[in-house]
Amino acid sequence: MDRIEDLLDYFSSYDVMTIKKDAYIFNPDVDGMPPKYVYLLKEGICSLQGDTKNGNSRIYLFMESQRAVGYIPVLHDIVSDYDRGYYLMAIQAKTDCIVYRVPSQDFLRAYKENEAFRDYIVRHVLMDYMKLLQNFHNQHEGSAVTKL
Repeated sequence: MDRIEDLLDYFSSYDVMTIKKDAYIFNPDVDGMPPKYVYLLKEGICSLQGDTKNGNSRIYLFMESQRAVGYIPVLHDIVSDYDRGYYLMAIQAKTDCIVYRVPSQDFLRAYKENEAFRDYIVRHVLMDYMKLLQNFHNQHEGSAVTKL
């Protein structure tokens, strides 16, 4: 599953929804944890965001179309025994978005049973990790030249 089309075909029988700009695709305060659904972002841009200790909202990552979103808390139990607290982040539409809404148990079954799907998800986790590291560096660390 190298292409989003393959992923969408795999989950084509699920609900297709339009999420308006600024609406939440997933909000743990409203939807609860663990999430009941994972979303395949067919079109649009959304953000992963959470509240800081000071109560301010902060965007950690922008996610563009052609990918799955909201799956980390669903995968959490099979890959880690860490506390879930830091996953209490919302996903907000930054443009109008078209998503496939996939029940979490179906997403998890596909992850466990389909090696190509699992590889697809792992690639996206790694890409997001690299983006988060770059964002952290850009926002907090400054450049090495400045420090020297």
